[in-house]
Amino acid sequence: MLHCKFREFVNGKFHYWGFVEEGIFKGPVIPSLTRGKHDQFTGVKDKNGNDIYSGDIIQFKYYNVYKRWWSKLEQIPIIEAECEKQRSHIQTQLATVVYDNGCFILRDGYPLSLMDVERGKRFKRGQTSHCDTEEKQWDFEIIGNVHENFELVTRAVGV
Repeated sequence: MLHCKFREFVNGKFHYWGFVEEGIFKGPVIPSLTRGKHDQFTGVKDKNGNDIYSGDIIQFKYYNVYKRWWSKLEQIPIIEAECEKQRSHIQTQLATVVYDNGCFILRDGYPLSLMDVERGKRFKRGQTSHCDTEEKQWDFEIIGNVHENFELVTRAVGV
């Protein structure tokens, strides 16, 4: 079923409308809701089962690994130990949910698809001119929104 739900922040409170229950449409209760800026439901939930809307601020964990190439077999165990150390260096990132180029993304310096959020993680491997790369993001959770938590907006990268 198409998840056609919206919300708008008016007078310090969220108002919701759209198809909020099994095919039942709920209209705006205040006329200004149809004229103002509104957030759209993305169709995806965070790790706690909360609906994610555009304008939400998401927190997630991540690591990046840069695996240098080896030239001698003796280097392999050393390089693998370096990679394990990088994987254990887990950091936390904030990102804002935005609608861009026809899809919802997490903007955190580079776009993350909400499909990754729905799966619960993103894992990517690649190469540069001198090493292999590995990235992982997981534990996506709503911690605020752009309407109520401006201090978080300023901390989120790419905003």
